[in-house]
Parts: sequence; structure tokens; C-alpha cells
Amino acid sequence: MQKTSIEHRVARGAAFMDRERPDWENNVDLSTLNLADNEQCILGQRYGEYGIGTIVLGLSMRRQYRYGFIATRAGGCAEYPDLTEAWAHEIIIRLQKNYLPKAITKPQNADTRRIPQPTLS
Repeated sequence: MQKTSIEHRVARGAAFMDRERPDWENNVDLSTLNLADNEQCILGQRYGEYGIGTIVLGLSMRRQYRYGFIATRAGGCAEYPDLTEAWAHEIIIRLQKNYLPKAITKPQNADTRRIPQPTLS
């Protein structure tokens, strides 16, 4: 499946948040997430208000668009539901990875001989 422009922007924004605020995804309430709301968007939930988050993180208007924190001029307000959905999807994937069982590894001194299987006669 090919990613859309919004998914690419959100992926860049998530990578940015990983660098600037590791573990950010654990501090977002998905039940109230709304990119069109200055207090319920990604930065609003983390910093109390969107504008404060952009100042703390030093985000220019261009980077706000590029990282999927706000709608593009071309997309306008109609883009916000898709942005919200893309951010929610990104967060859910990250949270699921944290809860998946870790791979089982064989101890280094494990006996690698085959165990004979019983045969039925």
C-alpha cells in the first residue's frame, strides 16, 4: 500500500517527536485526539496549547505543515480529520509494538541435539 501525502507528513512528524520528546506517544489521549483543536492535537496535549508547543520545539510554519501538525493551505480544514486519523494510526502502531511479546531466544549454552521423537509401532 502506498502512503498518502498526509501519512508521509505524519511519519516525519512522529520521527521528529521521537528525536525531541521520546515516549511522546504514551502521553496522547486517543479518545480526545483532534488535530483541528489547539488543546487536543498532538502538541496541545503535550504542551497545553498548540502554539506553546510550536515555540518550545522551534517549529516554523513550514515545518508545522511538513510534519503533519497542521493542514496545508491547499487541503484546508477538510484535511484535519485525515490528519487526526493518520496520527492515531501512527500512535496505535507504536503502542502495539510496545506490548507485543519479545522474540524468544535460545540460551547460548543450549543443547542443540535433536530430541528423538517417539515412534508408533
